[in-house]
Amino acid sequence: MSETGEEKLIGVVHNPEWGNGEVDRYEEYETYHLMVFKNGARQHVPKEFVDTRPPFIENPDGRVMREATFYALMGSWAKHVQFETLAPLFPSGKVDPDEAKWYRGGAYRHPQSLPDDIGWRWSHVVLTAPPSAFAPYAPPRRVKDPAMLALIPDVFARPSIPLVSDRARAVLEAQFPDGSYFIATTITAANGARTERDYFYWVPRHRLFFNADKVSGEPEPKRADEWNFRPSFGDEKQWQMIHNMPLRAYLQGLPYWGFHFNLYSPLFTSRCFHALKAARLTGLIENTAESSSKHSEEPPYNPWESIGHID
Repeated sequence: MSETGEEKLIGVVHNPEWGNGEVDRYEEYETYHLMVFKNGARQHVPKEFVDTRPPFIENPDGRVMREATFYALMGSWAKHVQFETLAPLFPSGKVDPDEAKWYRGGAYRHPQSLPDDIGWRWSHVVLTAPPSAFAPYAPPRRVKDPAMLALIPDVFARPSIPLVSDRARAVLEAQFPDGSYFIATTITAANGARTERDYFYWVPRHRLFFNADKVSGEPEPKRADEWNFRPSFGDEKQWQMIHNMPLRAYLQGLPYWGFHFNLYSPLFTSRCFHALKAARLTGLIENTAESSSKHSEEPPYNPWESIGHID
């Protein structure tokens, strides 16, 4: 980006599919891309990151770079892998005629008991929907370039339901039996070639919900102003994961989970994340930024990074 910020605008894409609903538009300039988020945040990405050739290839060494209490999957680094097959975001009432089953009191939600000291705003449910209920959101995938088949990582959160390889599935199942649904799919190229590894849509069944409503006589939920990565699960929940000690203790009993119906960004306990890294799975590149403000126009950013730390 130039110091004046007056480079030539080349193109604009509104509501990019990869933005998971948070990015309002994506602007391309001569030497950088600009992401404009719906909350007003702006992020400049130098083109040398996005346009790197050949595509980024990860060589995991099996080690965790930074110790933390929890680890958040905040997206996928493999932005050079472009799927031609699109699916609706999960869950979508336009696709599922039984959409009410997903929501409060619905048949697809099994409530769990929480300790009282966590607070009334929190709830925990386990998804009980049959695998067939996810079919509209989990189609076979196709890429245009056959060379991309070998570059799809073991953990790939680009679709609204993440994809994992058979190797990643084995680790996740060992860490949390019955904690997930794994829906088999195929990934092919336009010429008919398919991935050498088997891939599955990964649905973490344990979901934590947070009620951020304003309540008369009670203080509004606090928000995290400073964060060292850009998560997609909300400022209030960020603050709670740092400061709500009973919640932190409870979450230690869940190897991984997700917030609300956002399957895009599951979170892992330290023990589970160590197991994933020890298996040398690709797609789990840790964030290196020291800190950043959600209001910053140029926070530390590396588009290959996909894991944020929660201390």
